[in-house]
Formats: sequence, structure tokens, C-alpha cells
Amino acid sequence: MTIPSSPRLSSLLLPLLASAALLTGCAGESTAADPPLLLIATADGTSAPLQLSACSSDGILSCRALAPIHACAGTLCETLAAGDGDEGLGANIQTGTLAASAPGTVIDWFYDTTKTTLASMVVPASLTMTGPADGSSFSASNDDLTLRWKPTADQDPIYVRTAISCAGGLWENAEQDVDDPASGQTIIPAGQLAAQVQGSCTAAFTVARYQRSVTSGAVARADQARVVNVTLIP
Repeated sequence: MTIPSSPRLSSLLLPLLASAALLTGCAGESTAADPPLLLIATADGTSAPLQLSACSSDGILSCRALAPIHACAGTLCETLAAGDGDEGLGANIQTGTLAASAPGTVIDWFYDTTKTTLASMVVPASLTMTGPADGSSFSASNDDLTLRWKPTADQDPIYVRTAISCAGGLWENAEQDVDDPASGQTIIPAGQLAAQVQGSCTAAFTVARYQRSVTSGAVARADQARVVNVTLIP
């Protein structure tokens, strides 16, 4: 899809709505009559706090207005805040940060007004990328592009999301699970992205190890996300 939107709107809203399609499309995983509440916490492998996002899809391409969402790691808590409306479709996304990004940390989510737990999740093991190097250049038509990471003993799934920015706009695909995370790599074959590359473009590949928790009314996911930036030419 081509997305004429700001980078922040793309980075917050579209991954959440893509998660709605991927995580609620599995039979038996969500039984709520309303669209499930999507809760995502992302660690970047540094000492930076977790980035928190919450959205309940309105069935189009935006989030419904919600009561404030609370996220806690033990006694450390954060109340998420909705956008101020300057981004249109993204105005109802609730975001925040939580200074508790260490692997193994348990995150509990609940509505601030009820204190009833919506979902709990665990920050997964760290993810170490080994290639390609940031700033590498590839031909979308002629070169295979191999994303590589250091394998670990855990069995957590890994997804890849691609965003390509060219002079004509931004193209971003939905998250795709890697078939074999233990292999330490996934290959984007030559030609697969050629149609999206017009001139010299910047491609950002988000690679994330994640854990997921699904309840009757919420889908919660904790990501260890890393971004590899490369140049793509036709």
C-alpha cells in the first residue's frame, strides 16, 4: 500500500492496525464483540524506556476514542495519553513510555478507571542484528537482501516489516512472521520489492522478536525491535 502520511502516524497507527488483521484473524483467539484493544510495548535494546501504544480499531484506518489505558511493571506505572488531534487519523492512539525495558519484565495493562487487568505480557529476549550494515546499498531488481540476527535458544517468533521511502511517497507492508527464526536470517529475494522502488529510495526494515498475549478483549504484544536502514535502487 502507498501511505501519504507523516512518519510518526505511519510508525504508530499502521503497525497497530496491521496487528489487528494478523492477530485477530486466527479463529478462537478473540471473542470480543467490539474490535479488540491492541496493546504494544516496544524495546529497542538500549537503556531507553519501553515505547507504549494502544488502539482499538474503528474498522477503517483509525482508532476509537478510549478511556485512559494504564501500563505497569510491578509498582512502576504509566498512564497513556491520546494524541492531540494534529495527525487526523492518528489522534486517538494512546502512547507513553515505561522505564522498564529489561528482558523478562512483566507488563500488566488495564483501564485506569477499573483497575481490571486487560492483559499481561513479558518483554522478550534481546535481539542482536548482524547484517546488513546500516547504509548498505542494494539493487531491488538484482540483489537478494538478507536480514541476519544472532540466534538464541528461545522459541519466540520474529517478524519483519518494510517501509520504503521514495520521492513519490512512503510504501509500507504489514508485518510478516519469519518462517524459521532459529536460522538467524530471512531473505528478501531480488525483484520482490522492485515495483516499490522508484529512483534511489531509503528502506527501513524493522526486525522484531516478540511475545504475545491474547484475551477475550485485548491483544497485547511486547517487541524487541531493531531497524536496519539501507538504500535501494532499481
